[in-house]
Amino acid sequence: MPDLLTDDEVAERMTGSRSVDPLSPPEVSTHDPVTAPSSRYFKPSIEAVESYSEYLTSEGSFQTGFRPIDLCMPGGLDRGDMLLLIGKTHSGKSTAAYNMVAHNLRRNPDWRAVIFSPDEPRELCIAKLFSIGYGRDSADTEQAIREGNQLLIDEFQSAARGMLDRVLICDQSLTFSQMLSAMSEAEEYWGAPADGVVMDYLELLPGDSADNNAVAHKAQQAKRFAKIADVPLILLHQIGRGAAPRGKPAGISGGRFGGESEAVAVLEVYRPKDREDLGPAERERVEDVVHVSLVKNKRPPFRLADVPMILDPRSGRILEPDVFDMQQRDWQDEF
Repeated sequence: MPDLLTDDEVAERMTGSRSVDPLSPPEVSTHDPVTAPSSRYFKPSIEAVESYSEYLTSEGSFQTGFRPIDLCMPGGLDRGDMLLLIGKTHSGKSTAAYNMVAHNLRRNPDWRAVIFSPDEPRELCIAKLFSIGYGRDSADTEQAIREGNQLLIDEFQSAARGMLDRVLICDQSLTFSQMLSAMSEAEEYWGAPADGVVMDYLELLPGDSADNNAVAHKAQQAKRFAKIADVPLILLHQIGRGAAPRGKPAGISGGRFGGESEAVAVLEVYRPKDREDLGPAERERVEDVVHVSLVKNKRPPFRLADVPMILDPRSGRILEPDVFDMQQRDWQDEF
C-alpha cells in the first residue's frame, strides 16, 4: 500500500515548491513557469472531502422548508449550488421562494439572504415576507396600517429590525457584475456574507430574452454568479405556454432551454385550479392547492417528488395538508 501524503506534501504539489533547509545552498529551479503546477484549476481531493463534510454538517445550508422535498435532498443546497424554480405566470413561484427564505430565517438566527427582484418593489416584497414569516393576514395588515393601528405598526417595525433585517432586497435591474458588487455591499452591512440569494426572475435579468439561447446564457451567468459569490442561488424561471397545459405539471421539460443543465435541482410549482377542464365545484375544491414538484435532483439520495400542499390565502404560507387541517377535503386522490 503506498504511503499517504502529508499535508506539507499536498501543499508542495499544489504550489510547485519544495520546503528546504534554510541553511542549505539554494537550488536552481528546473520548472518551466508555463507548466509548473498551480492551484488555479485543481484542488487536492482532501479539500473536496473536507468541503463535502462541512456541507453535510452545516447549519447554514439552504433548505426549501417543504418537508417532503427536503427529505429528497436532506443536505439542502450548498454554497455555489443553483436551484431553478419554474412555473407558469401566477402559479406561485415568488410565494414559494419567499416561503423558502422565511423558513431559513426562522431555523437559523444567523442566516442572511439577498433578494434581487426587478419584478416587484421592495416594499411589497418585505410585506410578503412579513406575512409569511410571522403568519399574518396580509389584507388585515394593510388595513391596520391604513387605520393607524400602532400595535401592528410597532410589530411590523420590530420585525424589520429583527428577523427581516437579515434580508436585503434590491428591486433595480442590475447586471451580474453589479449584483456581485451588491453582494459586497450586503456583506459590509451585516459584517458577514449572505447565506442565500433569490433572483426573481430569469427573464427580467439584463440581456436579450428573445430566444432560448439568450435565456440559457443568462442561466449560465447566474450559475457563475453563484460560484463567485459562494452562495446557494434560487433562480426563478417563468415557463412558456407550450411547456404544458395550465394546471398540469410540465416536468423537466418546463426548464428545457439549456439552463436546466446548470441547476443542481429543478423545482416546479403549479396550481390544479388553473386546469381548463375543471367545473366550478371542482375548481372551488382545489382553490388553495399548490403542487411543489422536485423534477431534477443531483443531491443524494437523488429522489424526486410531486407534493400537493396548501397555499394559505391569508398569509401566503405554503403548508402541508395535515398542518392546514384539510381532513374534510378529498382532492388528494384526484389531483
